[in-house]
Amino acid sequence: MGDKPFRCIQCGKSFGQVCSLKRHQMVHTGERPFPCPHCGKQFSTSTNLKVHQSVHTGEKRFHCSKCGKNFSFLSNLIRHQALHSAK
Repeated sequence: MGDKPFRCIQCGKSFGQVCSLKRHQMVHTGERPFPCPHCGKQFSTSTNLKVHQSVHTGEKRFHCSKCGKNFSFLSNLIRHQALHSAK
């Protein structure tokens, strides 16, 4: 396993890169520097903000191969696909 010299002083979790440690520390500080320009909801990472923005844009990137229905969030597609498995 790789070397993880950067340790969180609050919880002891270790990281391989200082940027990963800094991103993790937002869990403890509650810092959310990425606000949604549409609704003001704040996020700790730009990736989470981008995922959230599909709520406003209506973009549905996740496609069910069995019935063709589209979803904004992967978690919703996975829950939907369980319905096909249950039949």
